[in-house]
Amino acid sequence: MRAAAAQNPAQDLAASPAEDPTLRDLKRLLLRDEHRDLAGLQAELARLDRRVGSEDRFCRAVADSLVVALKVVEVENHRALTEVIAPLVVAGIRREIAESRDLMVETLYPIAGRMVAAAIAAAFRQLSDEINETLSRSPRRLWLRLKALLTGQSYAALVLAELVQGRLERLILIDRGTGAVLATTDRDGQPDADPDGQLHLVGGLVTAIVEFAGQALSDVNGELRSLDFGGRTVLLRASPLLIVAGLTEAGRGAGRLAGVVDAEFLPFLDAVRQRDELSEDDHARPLAALHRAIAARLTSRPRSRRPVALAGGLVAVALAAWIGSAVLSARQRAAEAAALAAIEAAPDWRDAPLHLAFDREVGLIRATGVLPSREAAAALRERLAASFPAWPVAARIAVASEAGPVREAVATLDRRTDAVEGSVNEARTRLGSLETRTEAVEATLPTLAPREAVARLEARTDTPLQRLEDAVKRTAIFFGPDATYRDPEAAERDLATLAATLKAVEGARLRIVGYADGTGSQRANLEAARLRADRITADLERRGIPRARLVVVNSRPPYPITDERVTGNRRVVFELAYSAE
Repeated sequence: MRAAAAQNPAQDLAASPAEDPTLRDLKRLLLRDEHRDLAGLQAELARLDRRVGSEDRFCRAVADSLVVALKVVEVENHRALTEVIAPLVVAGIRREIAESRDLMVETLYPIAGRMVAAAIAAAFRQLSDEINETLSRSPRRLWLRLKALLTGQSYAALVLAELVQGRLERLILIDRGTGAVLATTDRDGQPDADPDGQLHLVGGLVTAIVEFAGQALSDVNGELRSLDFGGRTVLLRASPLLIVAGLTEAGRGAGRLAGVVDAEFLPFLDAVRQRDELSEDDHARPLAALHRAIAARLTSRPRSRRPVALAGGLVAVALAAWIGSAVLSARQRAAEAAALAAIEAAPDWRDAPLHLAFDREVGLIRATGVLPSREAAAALRERLAASFPAWPVAARIAVASEAGPVREAVATLDRRTDAVEGSVNEARTRLGSLETRTEAVEATLPTLAPREAVARLEARTDTPLQRLEDAVKRTAIFFGPDATYRDPEAAERDLATLAATLKAVEGARLRIVGYADGTGSQRANLEAARLRADRITADLERRGIPRARLVVVNSRPPYPITDERVTGNRRVVFELAYSAE
């Protein structure tokens, strides 16, 4: 109906002006947006009609949306979903259980026993593990470990020896009618609270086990009295109103512990009955008194001082052992030192410079000195090895028979030293006479020429040109293979000196002449010499000497200056060029 209503305005608008095309076009232009909106609404209504137009389609759409919504909220807000759905689920389960009791009984009956046994075992195992972990950190357990370490016995053996007497770890008092835990004690017999909130579950399960055992074994005159969990034993004592469960480390003393519990159980029931008559609901005190009474009967004699005495005895034994070992070590060292001194003072090498000593940090015997022969050195090593087999010997021993060549060498050296000393004395004598003559000449010089004339003469001889001529005469650059310097540092130093002196003399020109070693052909020698002269020219230009002041001579024939025919004759020499050249 809505779709039809949405279609009618558009049809009227399209049909009414059919007779007037101009008016129809005008309305289309003015109402174009309204036409588009109406078409969109028409499509949306058609889609909604296809999805929820009928009851069946509406239910299917809602079901699909609920599935998607539950998936999304389960991921994004799981806690809120649980809080909303959990009451419904719990109510449904309760209603189903109430309406199908027979079906529940038939389903759970075959596994009820295993469920109860497994639950009881798990609860007691958890309780046993917690108690065992607490006890493992107790002073008693630490003392047993220290005792095992000091005496050499195993920790398990000491624990087993204590288990022979039996040990009560915890008592739990349970109301047999409701399964509620009325009181509990710790290992020391003190009232204890529920540490982890699990004892109420233990109470209910113990009550269920006792009742189940009583019904299953009704033809037997007796009740369930213990549960064994392999290393832990749960003793059960029941009256018509109460159940006492005791977690024990019984071991081989389980029989004795059970007898003690039986003997103290009836007085405990009397104490509880008296409190009930007095309307006192505090069951913790009677239970703690029962725990302490059982522990007192298990203890045959007080042991408060035994650990202290044993510890003192062990300390005394350890101290005595340490003192004994120190005395024995001192005696052994004294005996070893005496034996070593006796070997050192033996007649075979009494007069020899011999020293023997223990190096106890390294663990060996050091022998140093000089012996008369190799046989004496070998005999010393054998005697040390026989007297001290556990000590290695480090010997640095010289043999006197091998000192002859050394003495001769020393005598020769002394003679040479004397000769050198005589030469030095003679030279000193000559130097003394020379100094005397020099002093005489210095005394005569003032009378020969004035000091100003001497200074002018020195100035004439020490001119830049004279320094350049001296540098040219003294300098030659030697080469290795090809055009590489044989000594690069010396070559650089000589070239720097030449460049400096050449710059100081204005207009002076330098002739560069290359020589080969003469080992190759004439053409090869000339090319090699020319290449070396060019290398020198380039290095001088690099140092600021203009090319116009350098004259490179075509290589001259080999002119050997030394018997070394290779690098000794590969050189470049220098000459001052003529002014008109």
